[in-house]
Amino acid sequence: MHKVLTFFIRILAIFIPMKQLRRKFRNFCCSYVNSSIQDYGKNNKLILIKNNKEILNPKIKGLKVIFGGSNSVVKLSTPIKFKDCRWVLGNNNKIEIKSAEHINKLDIPHRMSDNTTLFIDEDFSCEGAIFYLHDEPDKEIIIGKDCMFSFGITLWPSDGHSIFNNKGELINFPQKKLTIGNHVWIGHGALILKNSAIPDGSIIGARSLVNKAFSEKNTIIAGTPAKIVKRDILWNRKYPSYYAQKMVDDKNV
Repeated sequence: MHKVLTFFIRILAIFIPMKQLRRKFRNFCCSYVNSSIQDYGKNNKLILIKNNKEILNPKIKGLKVIFGGSNSVVKLSTPIKFKDCRWVLGNNNKIEIKSAEHINKLDIPHRMSDNTTLFIDEDFSCEGAIFYLHDEPDKEIIIGKDCMFSFGITLWPSDGHSIFNNKGELINFPQKKLTIGNHVWIGHGALILKNSAIPDGSIIGARSLVNKAFSEKNTIIAGTPAKIVKRDILWNRKYPSYYAQKMVDDKNV
């Protein structure tokens, strides 16, 4: 897409009569299209940490950061790889990712609410997710180490609209913090809502709806709404066929 836009910019530049203005127009538009940042505010930063050094506002392939407000920071540590990711930030937001094997199509489509923080610890991977972080201010989203997100995942830690009882009293109070522990596998199509807490070593089943806090580690949590369906489990990223073959090989020794 960027290559196509760059091509058309160069074509349009031909119709600008003055050579100097033509060059400035072409360079400005091409740098804008090929940049990782669109900044509509003040005091915003995209920081890449590589070899213990901070690189300010670098071009990062596969990532577009749109600063819709001011005083926000995106801080990324290598190794990290993106594909088709687009994040929209507001005022006083912070996104930090320690490292990631790959992050594909992780979208923050709406401007993050003020003072919202997203922290993702090291060795994260994602095949496709949407984070809706725009409804309520002062939120904190924490995702632990070595988490694996499948595709079609939605994280939405807010109701978006108010609900009252028949006395006019608010009954759906906002939640400030949503946590996903270390070494958690989120299955395809899972929906993670407010009040959720997912403990270490857990698996969230495909198409599950999580809307409460769980505390027991190493469980499979599945269903709509989600509940614990299996306890005392372990998991890793290798295919089951690897261990099936390993069992056969061990028997033949």
